[in-house]
Amino acid sequence: MKKKLITGELLADIVRTDIKIIRHLASSGVLIEEKNNCFDLLPAIGNYCNWLSKKTSGNSLTDERTRLTKLQADLAEIELAEKNGDVLPYDEVKADWIKFVGSMKARLLNLPTKYAPLCYGKTIVEIKQIVEDGIYQALAELAQLKYEQRKVVVGGNRHSESTGENARKRMGRRRKNAKSRGKRRAR
Repeated sequence: MKKKLITGELLADIVRTDIKIIRHLASSGVLIEEKNNCFDLLPAIGNYCNWLSKKTSGNSLTDERTRLTKLQADLAEIELAEKNGDVLPYDEVKADWIKFVGSMKARLLNLPTKYAPLCYGKTIVEIKQIVEDGIYQALAELAQLKYEQRKVVVGGNRHSESTGENARKRMGRRRKNAKSRGKRRAR
């Protein structure tokens, strides 16, 4: 088959693009230039079509619509879970965990102060039992902390709100006959 040579300008008109794109494709090796700014018609159009299909593959309108539909469905699922109360807001969950970890830290740091006087003059076995009892008591107190979930309607939207049930309740063992320290004088 005989070669039909056309200029770059005519090729740009045939494929309905700018001459700058044709020159760029020729310099990058996509289009093969036969002579000075002349191209073989059929291979040039074939190479241009291949380049164009590779450039647009994966970004077709159908693919983008499918992606958009999936994202909208995921968003609707999240909104439904929020309305049903199946999802808690991040800030509230974080605040509850901070309270819980703070309570745990306070109880663990209180163990030496609370049980060191009880261990004075005891044997190692007795001290071990006292410390274990203290740890189990602290764990039992932590297990009793409960966070209830109540629904609050704000602006037509339901939100979940967690509150500490034991927020004002004194924790730890009871004081045994606490004595007044008396009046203090300023020095």
